Amino acid sequence: MKKEQYLLCRKIMKDFIKKEYWTVFSSADIFYVSEGKNKVLFTFVEQFFEDSFGCQLFFNYKGLNYVHDVLTAESPDVVTIYDCDSICAIFVDKCNLKEEEIKFLKDNKIKIMQEKNLFFYRFEQGYKQRLCNDKEIKIYLTYLELISSIISNEYNDIIEAFENTYATVIIMDKQNFEYSIIYRPLPYLETIPRAMKANVEFADEFKNGTYINDDCYFFTSYVPVVVKETNIRPLIIYCYFPKLNRHYFKYLINEPKEYKNLLFGILYDVFTEIGVPVKMIFNNRDIYSLLRKTLDLLNIDNVFLREDYKTDSNVNDFLTKIYQSNQDELVEREDLIKLLLDTTTNTLNELANYDDKENEEEEEFVS
Repeated sequence: MKKEQYLLCRKIMKDFIKKEYWTVFSSADIFYVSEGKNKVLFTFVEQFFEDSFGCQLFFNYKGLNYVHDVLTAESPDVVTIYDCDSICAIFVDKCNLKEEEIKFLKDNKIKIMQEKNLFFYRFEQGYKQRLCNDKEIKIYLTYLELISSIISNEYNDIIEAFENTYATVIIMDKQNFEYSIIYRPLPYLETIPRAMKANVEFADEFKNGTYINDDCYFFTSYVPVVVKETNIRPLIIYCYFPKLNRHYFKYLINEPKEYKNLLFGILYDVFTEIGVPVKMIFNNRDIYSLLRKTLDLLNIDNVFLREDYKTDSNVNDFLTKIYQSNQDELVEREDLIKLLLDTTTNTLNELANYDDKENEEEEEFVS
């Protein structure tokens, strides 16, 4: 680690503490920095893990989409920290230090303090959070210095803007080393990724088949456990056909870059086992972008929908079972596969029993 970067970040953030910025600002107060095509968000966060606090930098379209979802979701359960893409700089007291954090401080000859030991964490979809590398700390430091300077120079205007629920929008001109500030409602954050080319071979397999008069909700979520050997966070896929009352679960224990090679196999199984729907609804923008052009070839109507009460409830029930069965975040691959399979079986059995009970009640009502 480049120790000078670390020490400079710590100096600036400890100055933030002296100025009581975590009392003045909250995570709802957003600094939006626009630098050409690059957009980032910077916030003060009152609490991370345990009693830790710090700052968070969201960048790339995934980071901005996460903040968009947090701000617009009707249910707080549909957005989790595992969807986040960001760099977090947090202060941790000695009593809450993890083994890897102690090792980090010792390896870099940084004194362990009773309070406010500084760490940088990288959150990325599909992986366990990890300590940042030098490049990531440098990115964070660049924006930290910018925000520190702007708050010092524009403090009263920024306070007034946040009191009016405005964002502080910073337009950077790196070439001339200048910036301008606008106090306004937060710019629109959501981005749907560019669609991948259609899989013609897959579409040919089903284009002459019979369609079922039903929709398919193709919802995903990252699970609250991680493969110990690889630090990969599995993705659960849940397909729900509401008219047929059919449910299908699958999981991916792969790096996100491999999803595009695996999704069509899952879709093939769903279409073969249950049928080809007339419409598909996705809650994951990246997966939607990988599949939508192929679905267009099949004349399957397709949309993105971040949340749906019934579908999300079934997904959250699955995740709750995972957490209740194993509260350790790191699980060996073989044990994790068994956990996912057992949870899938239990969840499908419960859903089948619930559907049967609903049908019986409907029949009694009709008679």
